[in-house]
Amino acid sequence: MHTVYGDATAHIFLISAAVGVVGVIAALLLKPITLRTTIDLEKKETDTAAVR
Repeated sequence: MHTVYGDATAHIFLISAAVGVVGVIAALLLKPITLRTTIDLEKKETDTAAVR
């Protein structure tokens, strides 16, 4: 019984480690973008024209 649980736990950790490695590689391959530096939103003329 202990062997079965030990083997199952080892498989679960092996699979989760593989998923973690794939996630880190995917995160490294993401294209970096610049986020907004302020919380002030500037209204564009196209936005106000669409509201009217």
